[in-house]
Amino acid sequence: MARLQSNDSAALEILFGRYARLVLGIARGIVRDSGEAEDVVQEAFFYLYKKSMLFDEAKGSAKHWIIQIALHRALDRKSHLARRGFYAGTDIAALGDTLMGRRIWTGRSRQAQPRAA
Repeated sequence: MARLQSNDSAALEILFGRYARLVLGIARGIVRDSGEAEDVVQEAFFYLYKKSMLFDEAKGSAKHWIIQIALHRALDRKSHLARRGFYAGTDIAALGDTLMGRRIWTGRSRQAQPRAA
């Protein structure tokens, strides 16, 4: 981290090589999508590069700081995706069927109609 703080770009490559898989695992566990998780990895390491001066060794190790960055970036991404309906369970085919006036199965069963006495 000291090398990164002194603007040594090779230090970022070293940190990426060492912690990218860990960050990817955290991101996948939170956002539940490989492509989005890869974006989180990029965001996390970009943040790490831009904000390396915020790292304080007295507060913990570089690994723990990177884990915190990954966790918060992934949670932010999940929130962003949820606001835009990413987790709503719709996909392009289902959307197309709905637009074409076809009835699609949504996984919900119909409630039974009350019987007349």
